[in-house]
Amino acid sequence: MSTKPPIPFVEGQEVLLVEYPMSRPDQTMPARVVRVGRTSVYIERYGREVAFNIARGTQNGVRVGEPARIYTQAQWDDRAEHARLTKALADLGIAPANYGGFRFTTATLRRLIEIAEADDA
Repeated sequence: MSTKPPIPFVEGQEVLLVEYPMSRPDQTMPARVVRVGRTSVYIERYGREVAFNIARGTQNGVRVGEPARIYTQAQWDDRAEHARLTKALADLGIAPANYGGFRFTTATLRRLIEIAEADDA
């Protein structure tokens, strides 16, 4: 039996839509979930239902350019916390070895900061 994470979306839920996640990642607009399927969640956008992948939060069917993304409020807050912690690590002189940034969870970044600050003391 597989243990899949719970689906974070429910019908009628308010989500945050980021239409241009690469060029304008902090520009959001509210959207409402109108339907939840097994692999896709649907929001109403410009009077039409638009499908988004549940696991990734990216718009389905976009082959060229940047697909829009949706976030729950908790996911958006975690994203902001992750960015804050990444900056705090950079201020401590810890930077990722690649251009992709840290690929750790927010909890792991918190723990790294605790360890780094304990070493400074």
